[in-house]
Amino acid sequence: MTLLWILLSGCSSKVSWDDCAPEQDRLSAATQIVGTKGSDHFGQAIATGDIDGDGVDDLAVGSPNYDPTEDSNFNAGMATVFLGDALSNSGTLQDVDAALTIFGVDEMSGTASSLGFSDVDDDGLADLWIGAHQGEVSGQDTGVVYLFYGSSLESKISGNTLSIADADLTLIGVGNYDYVGFSMANAGDVDGDKKDDWLIGAHQADAEAEDVGKTYLFYAETLLGLSGEQSIEVADVTFVGETENDFSGYSVAGNIDVDKDGLSDIIIGAGNHDSNGNDAGATYLFLGASMSSGTVSLSSADLKMVGSAEGDWSGRRVATMPKADRDRRGDMVISSSWNDDVANNAGKVSIVTGAQAWDAINSGASLFSLSDAALTIAGSEQESFFGQVLSVGDLDGDRYSDLLIGSPLHDSGDLADAGVVQLFFGKDWQDSLDGSILSSESSGSTLVGSVAYDALGTGLTVGDLDGAGIEEVIIGSPYADDEELDGGGVSVFWGCE
Repeated sequence: MTLLWILLSGCSSKVSWDDCAPEQDRLSAATQIVGTKGSDHFGQAIATGDIDGDGVDDLAVGSPNYDPTEDSNFNAGMATVFLGDALSNSGTLQDVDAALTIFGVDEMSGTASSLGFSDVDDDGLADLWIGAHQGEVSGQDTGVVYLFYGSSLESKISGNTLSIADADLTLIGVGNYDYVGFSMANAGDVDGDKKDDWLIGAHQADAEAEDVGKTYLFYAETLLGLSGEQSIEVADVTFVGETENDFSGYSVAGNIDVDKDGLSDIIIGAGNHDSNGNDAGATYLFLGASMSSGTVSLSSADLKMVGSAEGDWSGRRVATMPKADRDRRGDMVISSSWNDDVANNAGKVSIVTGAQAWDAINSGASLFSLSDAALTIAGSEQESFFGQVLSVGDLDGDRYSDLLIGSPLHDSGDLADAGVVQLFFGKDWQDSLDGSILSSESSGSTLVGSVAYDALGTGLTVGDLDGAGIEEVIIGSPYADDEELDGGGVSVFWGCE
Protein backbone atom coordinates (compact mmCIF):
# COMPACT_ATOMS: atom_id res chain seq x y z
CA MET A 1 0.00 0.00 0.00
CA THR A 2 1.06 3.57 -0.70
CA LEU A 3 1.33 6.15 2.01
CA LEU A 4 0.65 9.86 2.13
CA TRP A 5 2.25 11.22 5.28
CA ILE A 6 0.95 14.33 7.04
CA LEU A 7 3.72 15.33 9.39
CA LEU A 8 2.45 17.08 12.47
CA SER A 9 5.71 16.14 14.21
CA GLY A 10 7.77 18.58 16.27
CA CYS A 11 6.53 21.66 14.45
CA SER A 12 2.91 22.53 15.03
CA SER A 13 1.39 25.75 13.78
CA LYS A 14 2.01 27.18 17.27
CA VAL A 15 5.76 26.53 17.33
CA SER A 16 8.47 28.65 15.71
CA TRP A 17 10.78 26.89 13.28
CA ASP A 18 13.57 28.30 15.46
CA ASP A 19 12.32 26.08 18.29
CA CYS A 20 11.97 22.94 16.17
CA ALA A 21 14.56 20.20 16.08
CA PRO A 22 17.22 21.16 13.50
CA GLU A 23 16.68 17.84 11.72
CA GLN A 24 13.38 16.00 11.33
CA ASP A 25 12.60 12.64 9.80
CA ARG A 26 9.55 12.17 7.59
CA LEU A 27 8.43 9.15 9.57
CA SER A 28 7.55 11.24 12.61
CA ALA A 29 4.13 11.58 10.98
CA ALA A 30 1.11 11.83 13.25
CA THR A 31 -1.39 11.51 10.41
CA GLN A 32 -1.24 9.20 7.43
CA ILE A 33 -3.23 8.83 4.23
CA VAL A 34 -2.85 5.26 3.05
CA GLY A 35 -2.94 4.40 -0.63
CA THR A 36 -3.83 1.10 -2.27
CA LYS A 37 -0.99 0.10 -4.62
CA GLY A 38 2.77 -0.11 -4.75
CA SER A 39 4.92 1.27 -7.56
CA ASP A 40 2.57 4.24 -7.98
CA HIS A 41 5.32 6.81 -7.34
CA PHE A 42 2.76 8.65 -5.27
CA GLY A 43 4.05 12.14 -4.53
CA GLN A 44 6.19 12.60 -7.62
CA ALA A 45 4.16 15.74 -8.31
CA ILE A 46 2.32 17.86 -5.75
CA ALA A 47 0.59 21.23 -5.89
CA THR A 48 -1.69 23.38 -3.74
CA GLY A 49 -4.58 25.71 -4.49
CA ASP A 50 -8.00 26.60 -3.11
CA ILE A 51 -10.21 24.47 -5.33
CA ASP A 52 -13.40 24.85 -3.26
CA GLY A 53 -13.17 28.56 -2.41
CA ASP A 54 -13.14 28.18 1.37
CA GLY A 55 -9.99 30.27 1.82
CA VAL A 56 -7.85 27.24 2.65
CA ASP A 57 -5.41 25.59 0.23
CA ASP A 58 -6.14 22.07 -0.94
CA LEU A 59 -3.57 19.45 -1.97
CA ALA A 60 -3.25 17.66 -5.31
CA VAL A 61 -0.99 14.60 -5.48
CA GLY A 62 0.20 12.85 -8.62
CA SER A 63 0.74 9.10 -9.00
CA PRO A 64 2.01 8.90 -12.59
CA ASN A 65 2.67 5.14 -12.46
CA TYR A 66 -0.77 4.19 -11.17
CA ASP A 67 -2.46 1.33 -13.04
CA PRO A 68 -6.28 1.62 -13.05
CA THR A 69 -6.73 -2.09 -13.81
CA GLU A 70 -4.68 -5.21 -13.21
CA ASP A 71 -4.16 -6.15 -16.85
CA SER A 72 -4.35 -2.91 -18.81
CA ASN A 73 -3.73 0.83 -18.73
CA PHE A 74 -0.20 0.30 -17.43
CA ASN A 75 1.14 3.56 -15.90
CA ALA A 76 -1.92 5.50 -16.99
CA GLY A 77 -1.52 7.59 -13.84
CA MET A 78 -3.82 9.23 -11.33
CA ALA A 79 -4.33 12.60 -9.62
CA THR A 80 -5.94 12.83 -6.20
CA VAL A 81 -7.20 15.95 -4.42
CA PHE A 82 -7.43 16.27 -0.63
CA LEU A 83 -9.24 19.22 0.92
CA GLY A 84 -7.16 21.30 3.31
CA ASP A 85 -9.71 21.26 6.10
CA ALA A 86 -9.60 17.44 6.11
CA LEU A 87 -5.80 17.42 6.25
CA SER A 88 -5.61 19.81 9.19
CA ASN A 89 -7.01 17.15 11.54
CA SER A 90 -5.07 14.17 12.88
CA GLY A 91 -6.05 10.66 11.89
CA THR A 92 -5.55 8.02 9.21
CA LEU A 93 -7.04 8.24 5.73
CA GLN A 94 -6.75 6.19 2.56
CA ASP A 95 -6.44 7.43 -1.00
CA VAL A 96 -10.03 6.32 -1.52
CA ASP A 97 -10.95 9.02 1.02
CA ALA A 98 -9.72 11.72 -1.36
CA ALA A 99 -12.23 14.43 -2.12
CA LEU A 100 -11.60 13.83 -5.82
CA THR A 101 -9.76 11.23 -7.88
CA ILE A 102 -8.99 11.70 -11.57
CA PHE A 103 -7.81 8.59 -13.41
CA GLY A 104 -5.62 8.51 -16.48
CA VAL A 105 -6.88 6.51 -19.43
CA ASP A 106 -4.06 5.77 -21.84
CA GLU A 107 -1.33 3.26 -21.08
CA MET A 108 2.12 4.74 -20.34
CA SER A 109 0.84 8.33 -20.43
CA GLY A 110 2.00 9.04 -16.86
CA THR A 111 -0.97 11.23 -16.01
CA ALA A 112 -0.17 13.66 -13.18
CA SER A 113 3.60 13.60 -13.73
CA SER A 114 3.20 17.35 -13.23
CA LEU A 115 0.48 19.36 -11.49
CA GLY A 116 -0.41 22.99 -10.93
CA PHE A 117 -3.12 25.45 -9.99
CA SER A 118 -4.12 28.88 -11.31
CA ASP A 119 -7.29 30.95 -11.60
CA VAL A 120 -7.81 31.26 -15.33
CA ASP A 121 -11.37 32.61 -15.20
CA ASP A 122 -10.87 34.84 -12.13
CA ASP A 123 -13.79 33.30 -10.24
CA GLY A 124 -11.92 32.79 -6.99
CA LEU A 125 -11.68 29.01 -7.45
CA ALA A 126 -8.36 27.38 -8.28
CA ASP A 127 -8.30 25.61 -11.64
CA LEU A 128 -6.40 22.31 -11.80
CA TRP A 129 -3.73 21.61 -14.41
CA ILE A 130 -2.59 18.03 -14.97
CA GLY A 131 0.40 17.14 -17.13
CA ALA A 132 0.98 13.80 -18.84
CA HIS A 133 4.27 14.35 -20.62
CA GLN A 134 4.27 10.87 -22.15
CA GLY A 135 0.72 11.13 -23.46
CA GLU A 136 0.30 10.00 -27.05
CA VAL A 137 -2.82 11.51 -28.57
CA SER A 138 -1.02 12.62 -31.73
CA GLY A 139 2.28 10.70 -31.68
CA GLN A 140 4.93 8.98 -29.57
CA ASP A 141 5.40 10.73 -26.20
CA THR A 142 4.20 14.05 -27.59
CA GLY A 143 2.72 14.94 -24.21
CA VAL A 144 -0.69 16.22 -23.15
CA VAL A 145 -1.85 18.86 -20.65
CA TYR A 146 -5.36 18.89 -19.15
CA LEU A 147 -7.24 21.80 -17.57
CA PHE A 148 -10.15 21.33 -15.14
CA TYR A 149 -11.88 24.53 -14.08
CA GLY A 150 -12.60 24.85 -10.39
CA SER A 151 -16.21 25.69 -11.22
CA SER A 152 -16.52 22.32 -12.98
CA LEU A 153 -15.02 20.46 -10.03
CA GLU A 154 -16.72 22.30 -7.17
CA SER A 155 -19.76 20.02 -7.12
CA LYS A 156 -17.65 16.87 -7.50
CA ILE A 157 -15.19 17.21 -4.60
CA SER A 158 -17.02 14.86 -2.26
CA GLY A 159 -15.39 11.51 -2.94
CA ASN A 160 -16.18 11.39 -6.66
CA THR A 161 -14.02 9.97 -9.42
CA LEU A 162 -13.47 11.36 -12.89
CA SER A 163 -11.64 10.35 -16.03
CA ILE A 164 -8.91 12.56 -17.41
CA ALA A 165 -11.08 12.62 -20.54
CA ASP A 166 -13.55 14.79 -18.58
CA ALA A 167 -11.18 17.76 -18.69
CA ASP A 168 -12.58 21.10 -19.82
CA LEU A 169 -9.58 21.60 -22.10
CA THR A 170 -6.96 19.22 -23.49
CA LEU A 171 -3.78 20.63 -25.03
CA ILE A 172 -1.99 18.13 -27.26
CA GLY A 173 1.67 18.04 -28.18
CA VAL A 174 2.55 17.75 -31.85
CA GLY A 175 6.07 16.31 -32.10
CA ASN A 176 7.28 12.85 -31.17
CA TYR A 177 9.12 12.90 -27.84
CA ASP A 178 8.39 16.61 -27.25
CA TYR A 179 7.28 15.81 -23.67
CA VAL A 180 4.74 18.62 -23.54
CA GLY A 181 3.76 19.18 -19.92
CA PHE A 182 6.97 17.93 -18.34
CA SER A 183 7.08 21.34 -16.69
CA MET A 184 4.29 23.84 -16.04
CA ALA A 185 3.90 27.05 -14.04
CA ASN A 186 1.52 29.87 -13.28
CA ALA A 187 2.85 32.74 -15.37
CA GLY A 188 0.89 35.38 -13.46
CA ASP A 189 -0.74 38.27 -15.29
CA VAL A 190 1.58 38.77 -18.26
CA ASP A 191 -0.83 40.74 -20.46
CA GLY A 192 -2.48 42.99 -17.87
CA ASP A 193 -6.03 41.57 -17.86
CA LYS A 194 -5.91 40.61 -14.15
CA LYS A 195 -6.16 36.89 -14.95
CA ASP A 196 -3.61 34.11 -14.54
CA ASP A 197 -1.71 33.07 -17.65
CA TRP A 198 0.01 29.70 -17.98
CA LEU A 199 3.40 28.30 -19.05
CA ILE A 200 3.98 24.80 -20.44
CA GLY A 201 7.43 23.39 -21.19
CA ALA A 202 8.33 20.81 -23.85
CA HIS A 203 12.06 20.43 -23.37
CA GLN A 204 12.68 17.88 -26.12
CA ALA A 205 10.77 19.69 -28.87
CA ASP A 206 12.62 20.17 -32.15
CA ALA A 207 12.74 23.29 -34.30
CA GLU A 208 15.63 24.16 -36.64
CA ALA A 209 17.65 21.66 -34.61
CA GLU A 210 16.87 18.68 -32.40
CA ASP A 211 15.94 19.02 -28.74
CA VAL A 212 16.19 22.80 -28.64
CA GLY A 213 13.11 22.75 -26.46
CA LYS A 214 10.01 24.94 -26.53
CA THR A 215 7.92 26.77 -23.96
CA TYR A 216 4.31 27.71 -24.61
CA LEU A 217 2.62 30.75 -23.04
CA PHE A 218 -1.17 30.83 -22.96
CA TYR A 219 -3.02 34.00 -22.00
CA ALA A 220 -6.11 33.46 -19.88
CA GLU A 221 -8.41 35.03 -22.46
CA THR A 222 -7.15 32.59 -25.07
CA LEU A 223 -7.72 29.64 -22.74
CA LEU A 224 -11.25 30.80 -21.98
CA GLY A 225 -12.03 30.67 -25.69
CA LEU A 226 -10.88 27.06 -26.03
CA SER A 227 -12.52 23.76 -25.18
CA GLY A 228 -12.18 20.09 -26.07
CA GLU A 229 -8.95 18.95 -27.72
CA GLN A 230 -6.64 21.62 -29.07
CA SER A 231 -3.12 21.62 -30.44
CA ILE A 232 -0.48 23.07 -28.14
CA GLU A 233 0.47 25.26 -31.10
CA VAL A 234 -2.52 27.55 -30.50
CA ALA A 235 -0.44 29.13 -27.70
CA ASP A 236 -0.15 32.92 -27.77
CA VAL A 237 3.65 32.75 -27.61
CA THR A 238 6.00 29.87 -28.41
CA PHE A 239 9.54 30.33 -27.09
CA VAL A 240 12.14 28.29 -28.98
CA GLY A 241 15.56 27.30 -27.65
CA GLU A 242 18.68 28.67 -29.27
CA THR A 243 20.75 25.60 -30.13
CA GLU A 244 20.64 21.83 -30.46
CA ASN A 245 20.27 19.85 -27.22
CA ASP A 246 19.56 22.93 -25.09
CA PHE A 247 16.46 21.27 -23.60
CA SER A 248 14.89 24.67 -22.99
CA GLY A 249 11.68 24.58 -21.01
CA TYR A 250 12.87 21.80 -18.72
CA SER A 251 11.86 24.19 -15.95
CA VAL A 252 9.73 27.34 -16.18
CA ALA A 253 8.46 29.95 -13.72
CA GLY A 254 6.61 33.25 -13.66
CA ASN A 255 4.45 35.49 -11.54
CA ILE A 256 7.11 38.04 -10.59
CA ASP A 257 7.52 41.70 -11.53
CA VAL A 258 11.17 42.62 -12.05
CA ASP A 259 10.56 46.05 -13.59
CA LYS A 260 7.64 47.02 -11.32
CA ASP A 261 5.27 47.82 -14.21
CA GLY A 262 2.39 45.69 -12.96
CA LEU A 263 2.88 42.97 -15.59
CA SER A 264 4.23 39.55 -14.70
CA ASP A 265 7.60 38.47 -16.03
CA ILE A 266 8.69 34.90 -16.77
CA ILE A 267 11.86 32.81 -16.76
CA ILE A 268 12.74 29.73 -18.83
CA GLY A 269 15.55 27.33 -18.00
CA ALA A 270 17.78 25.58 -20.55
CA GLY A 271 20.16 23.49 -18.48
CA ASN A 272 22.22 22.16 -21.38
CA HIS A 273 22.90 25.43 -23.19
CA ASP A 274 26.58 25.99 -23.96
CA SER A 275 27.17 29.78 -23.94
CA ASN A 276 29.66 29.59 -21.07
CA GLY A 277 31.00 26.10 -21.73
CA ASN A 278 29.48 22.73 -22.52
CA ASP A 279 26.27 22.27 -20.51
CA ALA A 280 26.91 25.34 -18.40
CA GLY A 281 23.22 26.12 -18.84
CA ALA A 282 21.23 29.31 -19.14
CA THR A 283 18.06 30.92 -17.80
CA TYR A 284 16.15 33.47 -19.88
CA LEU A 285 14.16 36.39 -18.46
CA PHE A 286 11.33 37.90 -20.50
CA LEU A 287 9.58 41.00 -19.20
CA GLY A 288 5.84 41.19 -19.65
CA ALA A 289 6.18 44.63 -21.21
CA SER A 290 8.40 43.33 -24.01
CA MET A 291 6.37 40.22 -24.78
CA SER A 292 5.48 39.64 -28.42
CA SER A 293 3.19 37.07 -29.97
CA GLY A 294 3.92 34.11 -32.21
CA THR A 295 7.24 32.29 -32.27
CA VAL A 296 10.03 33.90 -30.25
CA SER A 297 13.65 32.79 -30.02
CA LEU A 298 15.14 32.68 -26.55
CA SER A 299 18.00 34.69 -28.02
CA SER A 300 15.70 37.74 -27.80
CA ALA A 301 15.29 37.50 -24.01
CA ASP A 302 15.57 40.70 -22.00
CA LEU A 303 18.34 39.02 -19.99
CA LYS A 304 20.20 35.74 -20.30
CA MET A 305 21.67 34.39 -17.07
CA VAL A 306 24.39 31.82 -17.75
CA GLY A 307 25.97 29.13 -15.61
CA SER A 308 29.31 29.97 -14.07
CA ALA A 309 31.16 26.85 -15.25
CA GLU A 310 31.10 24.06 -17.78
CA GLY A 311 28.85 21.19 -16.76
CA ASP A 312 26.83 23.16 -14.19
CA TRP A 313 23.48 22.46 -15.85
CA SER A 314 22.23 25.78 -14.53
CA GLY A 315 18.57 26.36 -15.23
CA ARG A 316 17.55 22.71 -14.95
CA ARG A 317 15.40 24.02 -12.10
CA VAL A 318 14.23 27.62 -11.76
CA ALA A 319 11.85 29.40 -9.42
CA THR A 320 10.65 32.92 -8.81
CA MET A 321 10.80 34.64 -5.45
CA PRO A 322 8.55 37.62 -4.68
CA LYS A 323 10.59 38.97 -1.77
CA ALA A 324 14.19 37.89 -1.39
CA ASP A 325 14.51 41.46 -0.12
CA ARG A 326 11.95 44.23 0.18
CA ASP A 327 12.63 46.41 -2.84
CA ARG A 328 9.39 45.27 -4.53
CA ARG A 329 11.19 43.77 -7.50
CA GLY A 330 10.66 40.08 -8.16
CA ASP A 331 13.71 37.89 -7.64
CA MET A 332 14.85 34.62 -9.23
CA VAL A 333 16.30 31.33 -8.01
CA ILE A 334 18.40 29.19 -10.35
CA SER A 335 19.90 25.81 -9.52
CA SER A 336 23.16 24.44 -10.88
CA SER A 337 22.87 20.97 -9.42
CA TRP A 338 25.91 19.56 -11.22
CA ASN A 339 28.28 22.32 -10.11
CA ASP A 340 31.70 21.20 -8.84
CA ASP A 341 32.87 24.28 -6.89
CA VAL A 342 32.89 22.44 -3.55
CA ALA A 343 32.98 18.82 -4.67
CA ASN A 344 32.09 16.75 -7.70
CA ASN A 345 28.41 17.36 -8.48
CA ALA A 346 27.82 18.92 -5.08
CA GLY A 347 25.65 21.54 -6.79
CA LYS A 348 24.73 25.10 -5.92
CA VAL A 349 21.73 27.45 -5.97
CA SER A 350 21.90 31.12 -6.98
CA ILE A 351 19.60 33.98 -6.04
CA VAL A 352 19.56 36.78 -8.61
CA THR A 353 17.67 39.78 -7.29
CA GLY A 354 15.31 41.81 -9.40
CA ALA A 355 17.52 44.84 -8.81
CA GLN A 356 20.49 43.00 -10.29
CA ALA A 357 18.50 41.92 -13.33
CA TRP A 358 16.97 45.36 -13.85
CA ASP A 359 20.36 47.07 -13.57
CA ALA A 360 21.81 44.64 -16.11
CA ILE A 361 18.95 45.24 -18.54
CA ASN A 362 19.24 49.01 -18.23
CA SER A 363 22.99 48.86 -18.79
CA GLY A 364 22.44 47.03 -22.07
CA ALA A 365 24.06 43.82 -20.88
CA SER A 366 23.02 40.76 -22.82
CA LEU A 367 24.53 38.23 -20.42
CA PHE A 368 24.64 37.90 -16.66
CA SER A 369 26.89 35.30 -15.07
CA LEU A 370 25.61 33.43 -12.05
CA SER A 371 29.07 33.98 -10.59
CA ASP A 372 27.76 37.49 -9.87
CA ALA A 373 24.54 36.37 -8.16
CA ALA A 374 23.50 38.26 -5.05
CA LEU A 375 23.66 35.06 -3.02
CA THR A 376 24.98 31.57 -3.69
CA ILE A 377 24.17 28.56 -1.53
CA ALA A 378 26.70 25.81 -2.22
CA GLY A 379 26.13 22.10 -1.73
CA SER A 380 28.55 20.54 0.72
CA GLU A 381 28.77 16.89 -0.35
CA GLN A 382 29.84 15.25 -3.59
CA GLU A 383 27.20 13.66 -5.77
CA SER A 384 24.38 15.22 -3.74
CA PHE A 385 23.18 17.29 -6.73
CA PHE A 386 22.06 20.07 -4.40
CA GLY A 387 19.21 22.10 -5.86
CA GLN A 388 17.49 19.58 -8.08
CA VAL A 389 14.14 20.81 -6.74
CA LEU A 390 13.13 24.31 -5.59
CA SER A 391 10.15 25.89 -3.92
CA VAL A 392 9.45 29.28 -2.37
CA GLY A 393 7.05 30.40 0.35
CA ASP A 394 6.69 32.36 3.57
CA LEU A 395 7.06 29.79 6.32
CA ASP A 396 7.34 32.11 9.30
CA GLY A 397 5.02 35.00 8.44
CA ASP A 398 7.72 37.69 8.31
CA ARG A 399 6.89 38.65 4.70
CA TYR A 400 10.31 37.65 3.44
CA SER A 401 10.36 34.83 0.92
CA ASP A 402 11.88 31.62 2.26
CA LEU A 403 13.62 29.05 0.06
CA LEU A 404 13.17 25.27 0.12
CA ILE A 405 15.85 23.26 -1.64
CA GLY A 406 15.30 19.58 -2.39
CA SER A 407 18.07 17.11 -3.15
CA PRO A 408 16.38 13.71 -3.64
CA LEU A 409 19.69 11.98 -4.50
CA HIS A 410 21.36 13.12 -1.28
CA ASP A 411 22.81 10.34 0.90
CA SER A 412 22.00 10.59 4.61
CA GLY A 413 24.92 8.76 6.18
CA ASP A 414 24.75 5.21 4.88
CA LEU A 415 21.26 5.77 3.44
CA ALA A 416 21.83 6.15 -0.29
CA ASP A 417 19.43 8.52 -2.06
CA ALA A 418 17.33 8.99 1.07
CA GLY A 419 16.93 12.60 0.04
CA VAL A 420 16.88 15.84 1.96
CA VAL A 421 15.01 19.15 1.94
CA GLN A 422 16.75 22.16 3.48
CA LEU A 423 14.98 25.35 4.50
CA PHE A 424 16.63 28.76 4.19
CA PHE A 425 14.80 31.68 5.76
CA GLY A 426 14.79 35.07 4.07
CA LYS A 427 15.36 36.90 7.33
CA ASP A 428 18.72 35.15 7.68
CA TRP A 429 20.23 36.30 4.37
CA GLN A 430 19.30 40.00 4.40
CA ASP A 431 22.88 41.00 5.20
CA SER A 432 24.32 38.55 2.68
CA LEU A 433 22.82 39.72 -0.63
CA ASP A 434 26.19 41.12 -1.69
CA GLY A 435 27.69 38.20 -3.57
CA SER A 436 28.09 36.08 -0.47
CA ILE A 437 28.45 32.30 -0.59
CA LEU A 438 26.71 30.22 2.06
CA SER A 439 27.04 26.52 2.71
CA SER A 440 24.06 24.21 2.46
CA GLU A 441 24.96 23.22 6.02
CA SER A 442 23.78 26.66 7.18
CA SER A 443 20.14 25.79 6.54
CA GLY A 444 17.63 26.84 9.17
CA SER A 445 16.00 23.41 9.24
CA THR A 446 16.68 20.06 7.59
CA LEU A 447 14.05 17.46 6.68
CA VAL A 448 15.45 14.03 5.82
CA GLY A 449 14.39 10.76 4.25
CA SER A 450 14.11 7.87 6.66
CA VAL A 451 15.52 5.00 4.61
CA ALA A 452 17.64 4.52 1.53
CA TYR A 453 16.05 5.43 -1.80
CA ASP A 454 13.16 7.43 -0.33
CA ALA A 455 14.11 10.24 -2.76
CA LEU A 456 12.62 12.74 -0.33
CA GLY A 457 12.15 16.10 -2.04
CA THR A 458 11.29 14.88 -5.53
CA GLY A 459 7.98 16.65 -5.04
CA LEU A 460 8.15 19.94 -3.16
CA THR A 461 5.70 22.77 -2.61
CA VAL A 462 4.08 24.94 0.07
CA GLY A 463 0.49 25.82 0.94
CA ASP A 464 -1.68 27.14 3.75
CA LEU A 465 -3.65 23.99 4.50
CA ASP A 466 -5.16 25.14 7.79
CA GLY A 467 -5.98 28.78 7.07
CA ALA A 468 -3.55 30.06 9.70
CA GLY A 469 -1.92 32.46 7.26
CA ILE A 470 1.44 30.65 7.31
CA GLU A 471 2.40 28.11 4.69
CA GLU A 472 3.12 24.46 5.34
CA VAL A 473 6.03 22.54 3.79
CA ILE A 474 4.83 19.64 1.62
CA ILE A 475 7.34 17.08 0.38
CA GLY A 476 7.01 14.10 -1.93
CA SER A 477 8.98 10.84 -1.60
CA PRO A 478 7.79 8.84 -4.61
CA TYR A 479 10.18 5.92 -4.09
CA ALA A 480 9.46 5.32 -0.40
CA ASP A 481 8.83 1.64 0.40
CA ASP A 482 7.07 1.70 3.76
CA GLU A 483 4.16 -0.47 2.62
CA GLU A 484 4.97 -1.46 -0.95
CA LEU A 485 8.03 -1.13 -3.15
CA ASP A 486 8.17 2.40 -4.61
CA GLY A 487 4.71 3.13 -3.28
CA GLY A 488 5.79 6.64 -2.37
CA GLY A 489 4.31 9.26 -0.09
CA VAL A 490 4.00 12.91 0.80
CA SER A 491 5.01 14.59 4.06
CA VAL A 492 3.46 17.80 5.32
CA PHE A 493 5.32 19.82 7.93
CA TRP A 494 2.96 22.41 9.38
CA GLY A 495 3.97 26.06 9.09
CA CYS A 496 5.15 27.85 12.18
CA GLU A 497 4.38 31.24 13.66
